[in-house]
Amino acid sequence: MSKHAQNLGNWRYAVNVQADALPARVEQAAKLSISRIGEHIKAESNAIAPLREGTMIESSRVEPIEDGLTVRVSYNTVYSRYQHNVTTLHHPNGRQAL
Repeated sequence: MSKHAQNLGNWRYAVNVQADALPARVEQAAKLSISRIGEHIKAESNAIAPLREGTMIESSRVEPIEDGLTVRVSYNTVYSRYQHNVTTLHHPNGRQAL
């Protein structure tokens, strides 16, 4: 029996670790996780974003930055910055400045 295998009653398992591939796999998993977090933040933000015609929500994006271990969640409309900075604006249905 190899040093990486054990017999547990009727069950047997083996562990094969490819150490050379671990850093790349960890980085890939981190990038995927960060991208998913960005998508979650975008969805949460869109749920409270001001809504008249949906233009601002439709412009929302999640973009990886540089090495992919950072993402930017952004809106690309003429008035997005104003909506973000002026927190005294009043929006119906629980919507708010971003």
